[in-house]
Amino acid sequence: MSNSYTITTHQSWGSRIKESFAVAVIGIMLFFAAFPMLFLNEGRAVYRAQALEEGEKIVTPIKANNILKNNEDMLVHTSGEATTDEVLTDIILGLEAPQVIKLQRVVEMYQWEETEHSKTETELGGGTTTTYTYTYSRVWSENIINSNRFKQTATYSNPSDMSIRGEIFLAQQVKLGQFILSDNIVNQINEYRYLPTDSKTRDQVLEKISHQFGKSHFQGEYFYVAENPSSDQIGDLRIKFEVVPSTMISVVAKQVGSRLATYTTVEGQPLLLFGYGTLDAKEMFESAKRDNFILTWGLRLAGFLMMGIGLSMILNVLAILAGTLGTEKGQRLEEVFATVLSYGLKNPDIKPESIQLRQQFIDTEGLVFPKKGKFIEVDIIAENGKMTVFEVKATATIDDVDIFSMKVKLIQLQNPDKQVHGIIISPWASEEVKQCCTEYDLELLDC
Repeated sequence: MSNSYTITTHQSWGSRIKESFAVAVIGIMLFFAAFPMLFLNEGRAVYRAQALEEGEKIVTPIKANNILKNNEDMLVHTSGEATTDEVLTDIILGLEAPQVIKLQRVVEMYQWEETEHSKTETELGGGTTTTYTYTYSRVWSENIINSNRFKQTATYSNPSDMSIRGEIFLAQQVKLGQFILSDNIVNQINEYRYLPTDSKTRDQVLEKISHQFGKSHFQGEYFYVAENPSSDQIGDLRIKFEVVPSTMISVVAKQVGSRLATYTTVEGQPLLLFGYGTLDAKEMFESAKRDNFILTWGLRLAGFLMMGIGLSMILNVLAILAGTLGTEKGQRLEEVFATVLSYGLKNPDIKPESIQLRQQFIDTEGLVFPKKGKFIEVDIIAENGKMTVFEVKATATIDDVDIFSMKVKLIQLQNPDKQVHGIIISPWASEEVKQCCTEYDLELLDC
C-alpha cells in the first residue's frame, strides 16, 4: 500500500483576486504590528543593558557554604553544587529516584504523521492549478497527532488519547551550599540524563505497566506497552525515565535570608543570572550581555521579517493582476495600452501582440557604446519586418536624445535584415531637442 495521496485543485482568477485582498488585509496588520514590536524590543534592550551595568558594579562574591547577614538584600555571586536530599517518586509506575533535582517520565506513542507538499502552476486566464501530495509516515511522538485533520482519515487513523502521559516531578528544596534556590533558578536546571534501572526495578515497573495499561516489555532504554514485541504498531507506547542529578552551577542573585532569589534594580528591572559550571561574576555578566545582544538583533530581524512578509502579502494583489498580462483577462489591459500607444504614434494598426516592452540588448563588441558589454533596455513594436524603437519622456533633453540615438543605432547594427526606426514621444519638446532629433534621423512626436 502506498503511503501517499495526491489531489489537484483549481482556483479561478476571480477567486485568487478575492483571496489576495483578504491576505492583503492580514499583510497590513502584520506590517503595522512590526512597529510596536520593534519599539518594545529597543526599550527592553536598553533596560536590560542598564540592569546588567548596574549589577556588574554592585555584585558581591560570596561563599555558598557561609551565609553572612552583611549581604542581606544584596546582589551576590556564588558557585557550587546544586543538590537535594529528597527521593522523587513516580507513583503511577512505582519508580523512585533518590537525590535528584528532577525526575521526568517521557511517554511517546507510535502514530501516523502527515506531510504536505504542494506545487502551483498558473493557467491561461489567471487561474491556478495546485497539486497537493500528502505523505504518511510512522513516528514516535510525545504529543497526540490529530488524524481527524488528515486528508485520508479512514486509512491513516491515530488513537485520540494516551493511556498514560509524560510528567515531571520536582524536588521541593534544592540547595547551593547553605542557600536554598528559588524556583526561578531551579526551573533553569534542565540537563536531563537517562536513568538506568536495575533488573529488580525494571520488573517492578513492568508489573505496574502490565497491570494498568496492558502487555509490556523492556528493550534498550524503553518500557513498551505493546501487544507485539517484535513489531511496532500504531497506538503502541514507549516509556523512559530521565533525571537531573546534582550539578555544578553559578548564580548571580539576591540574598534573602538563606534563599537566593531574583534581584530588582533601581529602575525596577529583574536581574537573575544562571550558568552551568564554575563561572566568575565577570564571565556571567559578559555572557548575559552577549545574550542580550543576540536577542535584540534576533527580535529586530523578526520585526523586519514581519514587515517584509506583510509587504509581500499586500503586493501579492498587484502580482496577480500583473500575472494576467498575456492571458485572456490581461489582454484587455494590453488592448487599452495599445490603443493609447496607437494614438501617440499615430499608427492605428498597432496590435497588442506586436508590443515588446523592456527588451534587452548587449553591445558585446563595443560597436556603439564606449564600454564593451553595455546592457540597454528598450521598448519595441515589431511587425512586418519592421522594428519601431520608441521612448516616452515627459520632457526630453538633448542628452536623452543622444543616448536614445545610440540605442537605435545598436539595434540597427544587430538587426541588418530589418528596418529599424526610432521615435521619441515627448510633449513640449524644446527647439534644441527637435533639431537634435532631426540630426539623428529620429522621429519626434510632441503630441
